[in-house]
Amino acid sequence: MMTMAMITKIMRSVIFTALVSSLACGALYAQSTDLPAGAGQDIAQNSCTICHNASIITQQHLSPAAWTKEVDKMIRWNAPVLAADHDALIKYLADNFPVRPDAGLTYDLPVGPGRDVVQSACLSCHDASPILSAHKSSVQWVQTFHQMERFGTKLTPRQRAIVLNYLSKSVSASPQPPASSIEGR
Repeated sequence: MMTMAMITKIMRSVIFTALVSSLACGALYAQSTDLPAGAGQDIAQNSCTICHNASIITQQHLSPAAWTKEVDKMIRWNAPVLAADHDALIKYLADNFPVRPDAGLTYDLPVGPGRDVVQSACLSCHDASPILSAHKSSVQWVQTFHQMERFGTKLTPRQRAIVLNYLSKSVSASPQPPASSIEGR
């Protein structure tokens, strides 16, 4: 049977843990919303970083047309962008995260069966550089499919098989060594 003192001690522990957790989450959230100052920063923080951290934005360097496409996609996914803020948000993003002159954006993928499916499924949101530089195993590509589906990519099972086959043969990493040969295992 629990005494009142035991219950009080447990409750204090629960409250303390909740308080520390909420403070830690607040600190992490505050760090993750750092966007450059300027006209439109408040719109980006209020419309974008309520769902994801600022690094999702800051890692992208897009043209105004590509930022428009990205913002419009986010609005379709229910981002709270007011119609009156639409153009100001795009200007803020394009001004602060423009295409880098040395970025070397490419939409060219290696020739192979399934290239057309990859181009339509993947290159509608980003260029080929994240694909070409990934060097993932088949298992890692499947994990990427799951992540992209959370972002809204829709692939039929047949398309998924075609894309996986293409990526595994055309841009994947060299075969992984057996787990027993990896240092520390």
